[in-house]
Amino acid sequence: MPDISFDPVEAQRQLRSLVAHNQEQAAAHRASFPAFPADSAGRGFSGHAARLQEALERVHHSCAWRWDNLAATAGAAEQQFRALSDLDSRNGMSLDRVHSEREGGVRG
Repeated sequence: MPDISFDPVEAQRQLRSLVAHNQEQAAAHRASFPAFPADSAGRGFSGHAARLQEALERVHHSCAWRWDNLAATAGAAEQQFRALSDLDSRNGMSLDRVHSEREGGVRG
């Protein structure tokens, strides 16, 4: 069976970096709301402009939801890496203790 190796500190650092970048992008997204004025579609087409504005707003809200979802997923992944790292540390200490006992154990 191949060894599985990962650097939990680096994984958590990468996830924190992703979350920070995501927060910047989400803030920029929220700061620029789409606007399609009714007169932009031309005379007699204000109804079309209103529908276009509604569509742009739906897309904008959908993108904001995706930014929020990415933040939540990255946060959950970071917690999982932390839990895996803690478990790995406890298992390593347990194995160190067994190894130490074997080295100084009863000799036959």
